[in-house]
Amino acid sequence: MMAKDTTSKLDENSRLETETTQPSPAPQEASQITGRGVFMVQIVSGGVAVQSAMLVEGERLLEMPAIFPDVHYAMAQIDELKTLVTRHFAEAAQLGTQMIAAQAQAKIQAQSETAEKPQSPRVDGLAAAVKA
Repeated sequence: MMAKDTTSKLDENSRLETETTQPSPAPQEASQITGRGVFMVQIVSGGVAVQSAMLVEGERLLEMPAIFPDVHYAMAQIDELKTLVTRHFAEAAQLGTQMIAAQAQAKIQAQSETAEKPQSPRVDGLAAAVKA
């Protein structure tokens, strides 16, 4: 589900915390887990990826859908998610601009280096032989 170039380490700014929940265990599980819902927002080659998960003890992440108890809470969390996504797109645009500027600078530098190299004098073999 996530692109290859995403990082496994979460940025503190990339997490959106929801209230602490105790989800119902799956039918095959006998134990309950406790944690808080988070959104992982990451810049990937195709844009910005958003994934919901549960952050449990030991900073472990379990993939889990986002569950909202009421419409007001859901809208507040969605507004926060919009802010995170917007921030990541702005960061991606800034990184892209920096990369373009660095490539342009490297191209200018390469062109100036080739222009500065002295051209070795070309001696026409026939003319040199005639003069000798």
